[in-house]
Amino acid sequence: MLLTIIRKEFREVRRDPCVCVVLVTYGAILTLSCLTSLWTQTANAAAQASRQRHAREEWLSQTTNSPHQATHHGTTVYKLPSPLASVDPGVDPQLGAAVRLEAHRRHEATGASGKDQLRLLQLDFTTPALLTQAVLPLVIILVAHGTVSREREQGTWRLMASLGVSPRQAVLGKSLAVFFLSTLLSFPVLATLSWIVITTHAEMGMTLPVVFSRAAAIYALNLLYLAAWCAGGVALSARCSSGVSLIVLISCWAAWVLMVPRLAVDLSYSRFPLPSERTLAETRSTALRQGSDGLHSLQEFNAALEQRLLQEYGVQRLEDLPIDLKAAWLLAGEEFTDALDDRIQQQIVDIYRAQNRYLDGFAVLSPYLAIRSASTAFAGTDRHHHDAFVAVAERYRRTLVQKMNTAEMTGERPGKSTESSRGFWERVPEFQQQFPRPITVLHSVSWPIGILVVWSLALTIMALRSPRGTAA
Repeated sequence: MLLTIIRKEFREVRRDPCVCVVLVTYGAILTLSCLTSLWTQTANAAAQASRQRHAREEWLSQTTNSPHQATHHGTTVYKLPSPLASVDPGVDPQLGAAVRLEAHRRHEATGASGKDQLRLLQLDFTTPALLTQAVLPLVIILVAHGTVSREREQGTWRLMASLGVSPRQAVLGKSLAVFFLSTLLSFPVLATLSWIVITTHAEMGMTLPVVFSRAAAIYALNLLYLAAWCAGGVALSARCSSGVSLIVLISCWAAWVLMVPRLAVDLSYSRFPLPSERTLAETRSTALRQGSDGLHSLQEFNAALEQRLLQEYGVQRLEDLPIDLKAAWLLAGEEFTDALDDRIQQQIVDIYRAQNRYLDGFAVLSPYLAIRSASTAFAGTDRHHHDAFVAVAERYRRTLVQKMNTAEMTGERPGKSTESSRGFWERVPEFQQQFPRPITVLHSVSWPIGILVVWSLALTIMALRSPRGTAA
């Protein structure tokens, strides 16, 4: 019986030329978006990899004879985009993709296209994710708003009941028909995800099982989100006239996709404001000028290092140390600036986390917020993944500076020949980007996933309750 109802609904769709035009147009736009996004992200990944190789070659071929001077010359590390950014670029376009590394200073990522670093919700309808999550619900509304009300208005609803079709069977069949249609419309996204999984290789920073699990999670959660829209559309159609259900559904779409997200972002900004870049710079400058950040002084770092060196080399006086003491003090200076930067950075990270937690709370009012949070997390394009890249870059910077300052302290220098010089600079290993583990990602989006499940179940239950006008 369900198959019969589903086939009937598909025939109704084919008979409506306006709906057919909308479906074909949307499918063409989504397909074009997937192809364009895939090409763009592939080119971006290749460009980033090329920039990283060039930066590495510059480091290995430098001509300075001073390891400490090399830390001031520094290098740059580039963020390799997630393979799944082709489907959902998330906040990557709004955040930097390159970090400059040098002594005494922690730099922020550069290369961003905008300054709004919380903007998970920017409506860029050229991306496959936004076309699926923000535009496809409108197509579902167009199809679903009259599925039951049309039967009731044409007088065929009672005829169906006289043929032994229960109201729940009819509503379930219509809901499944709309869901299958939305699944067909989302096929370009599935094809793109499949292509990404097939073409993934180790140089992209993710293993095949990780990419597959992330891609499967993205598509499954999008289907769950679309199922909620299908159930909600049929549920309203079962209780209201076609016109009323269309108005209510479009109003819900405007509230969930446009109004609530915008309000949530504005409130999160006002409730947890970020300090200005000028304020942070003045705080750091004052601490450096005074030689203390209020917790520890540079003298304390120097004293701790001197004590460690005396114990390490087994001497009683600093004059007896077989190393360059000025270079050793450079190490203490790095520890001081690192500790200072860590405290400043932790304040910023805490504010961003508070903003995102506050934003996630609004997912109760808008399933769109929940799917955006989950989708960008599994795609590897959310704020959490960006912070992970910045953290790895900072650890790499400290490793580079420590190795070079240690070589300066012990009097080691690069050789005169090209081979020996490159061998010396190769003591600093190549930068390796690391993505958070899947279990970490899953834990970070457990709340949005739970909200999506609740929304989908609630709307499905609402749809299956006995609709208006079912009495035989």
